[in-house]
Amino acid sequence: MRYETNEEIRDSIAELTERLRQIRIERGVPEEAPEDFVEETLSFALYNRLLPFKKIAVKYASIIAEGGAPTVDLAKLEEYRLIAALLSKSKVDTLSWFAAGLGEILTHMKRINDLVNSDEYDGPTRNDLSSLSLAVSFTDMGDVYHDYQSTETFYDRKQRIAAEIEHMDFDKEYAEALAHYESIKHLL
Repeated sequence: MRYETNEEIRDSIAELTERLRQIRIERGVPEEAPEDFVEETLSFALYNRLLPFKKIAVKYASIIAEGGAPTVDLAKLEEYRLIAALLSKSKVDTLSWFAAGLGEILTHMKRINDLVNSDEYDGPTRNDLSSLSLAVSFTDMGDVYHDYQSTETFYDRKQRIAAEIEHMDFDKEYAEALAHYESIKHLL
């Protein structure tokens, strides 16, 4: 097995960056996506609200892996979709990856629902299983409170964030962040 050199990796990154830039130009959006804007405390508050959906998502993935074809009332999961979309713009990388995994599972749920409702679903494909497995792996972030760039210990950070969440006006901050997201989502 041959490994790429650092120079080859840098060249690949430059090529992919240019391809993404061109795709964005073709879509008529700015060359660079808007910066992530959801602050740490709100990000963890959103993460806490998504934890119940994570259990649903993992159970769904296991049913698909066993060959099932569950249909899901996506309207009942709309709040989770909004929270995951917002959390995907978190400044906390592990939490934006977590949200991306849940967002992919929601996308998969919709696709399976559409196939089952059209009688075209013959069970999960290898691609279904692979994409669900990858999405679930993004939701298993382990210690989300660890920050390798911080001098703060895991325990101190977790305690600080919990205290900040307790004192925040969640409804106000959520509404403001969601309004901002809605104003820029066409640029993503």
